[in-house]
Amino acid sequence: MKSLGVDVSRAWSIKIYGISQLAKYVPGNVFHIAGRQALGMSAGISGGILAKSTGWEIGLISVSGAVFSWLVLPLLIPFVTLPTSIALILLTIVGLGYILYRFFSFHLFLAFIYQISFLLISGGIFVILLGALVQNEGGEHLQAWIFICSAYVVAWLVGLVTPGAPAGVGVRELILLFLLKGLVNDEDLLMAVVLGRILTFAGDLLFFSLSSFFLMIKKEIKNE
Repeated sequence: MKSLGVDVSRAWSIKIYGISQLAKYVPGNVFHIAGRQALGMSAGISGGILAKSTGWEIGLISVSGAVFSWLVLPLLIPFVTLPTSIALILLTIVGLGYILYRFFSFHLFLAFIYQISFLLISGGIFVILLGALVQNEGGEHLQAWIFICSAYVVAWLVGLVTPGAPAGVGVRELILLFLLKGLVNDEDLLMAVVLGRILTFAGDLLFFSLSSFFLMIKKEIKNE
């Protein structure tokens, strides 16, 4: 929004996301986006600006997730080594970051870095869940954990862009099973996915509840 010249506060943006985020679980996988559009317009922001902002958001999310595909190449192409994949992802992040900063705006560059960081944290949480199930020592399995983290992000992205799949249900699991076949036991993998689903839904529900609560408090204060 700021890159498009609309100075909205971080608190307002978080509130809008918190209220609309649960709609991603509705079949169609677009209602959370429509909800943010409606809430933004009700706050007096131009529908065109909101649509452009959403377009940039989806584009940056997709590009950020696709960047991690470099790290799953060794799972698909045996002669590609992990160091090569790491070099490619670092070069891609630096290159895209430079393009966004140099030719677009600092705000878009910052959004890209935040999204990369979010995906790293999401993949890391999945690795922790899976590690707790298989009870392996993380240090000696660092390469496997990197593959698992990146596979989770790629699977998340495919689920995100698949039309009609609420929150990527079913799609994410199939992609993970395909990418990690032979690397992780199927039962452990599916259990980690289920636990991850429960954790993310609980987080979205808490996010929604807190956002709704603060919105209600704000309305009461305004009415007084």
